[in-house]
Amino acid sequence: MTFHEHAGAFGRTIVGTDVWLPHAPSGKTTYPASELRLDSRDEANRNTPPIGGFLEVAANNKTVVVNLQTERGQSLINGTYNLHIEGP
Repeated sequence: MTFHEHAGAFGRTIVGTDVWLPHAPSGKTTYPASELRLDSRDEANRNTPPIGGFLEVAANNKTVVVNLQTERGQSLINGTYNLHIEGP
């Protein structure tokens, strides 16, 4: 939640983070932290390189599970997300 001074109200702030994978997933694919690259134009703290953990893509279930560790602790992008596939 973010406090918006001009409106005197709290609101949700959406922060985008791109995760670059070494290859396209097929079925259920798990990528170790060492193979991932994070890129967030919105919040520099989300660019902290992962030093452990994994990212799992379950294409059949259309879910992504992020469980990464950084030098500062749990990654800010950890969680379970719906998978949206773009392309032809």
